[in-house]
Amino acid sequence: MAFTIEMPLSEMHPPESHSSNGSFKDLYCRELGCPPEKFEREVMRRCLFRRARFLFPWIELFSGDFFFHERKLIERIANERNFNDIRHDIDFYQHKFVSMSARRGAFRIRISGQRLLRIVRSVMRTDDG
Repeated sequence: MAFTIEMPLSEMHPPESHSSNGSFKDLYCRELGCPPEKFEREVMRRCLFRRARFLFPWIELFSGDFFFHERKLIERIANERNFNDIRHDIDFYQHKFVSMSARRGAFRIRISGQRLLRIVRSVMRTDDG
């Protein structure tokens, strides 16, 4: 004999997660007081490796598209609401662009996927990982 417990939808609570309260960009800007128009640059700056952070203003000045793939990654995950989708996008970036490029891989003139993931995890308040 099987028992089932039926609960009205109004009594069901979604799991605790900030992700239902907005996109990564919304949560980041709200939590860290970042104006939305500065989101991409702020996330990029926080996720760059030390060497890249030092060179960033100069690279931006002389070669604006140098960080094209990093910008596209940040732009892509900005509107995501699901941590696993964001993690997948970061993994794809690391596999496709980091492992295939000496500049990004060996010289670390790029963002850190692990730093980015830590930021996402903290603003989305998830322990997934």
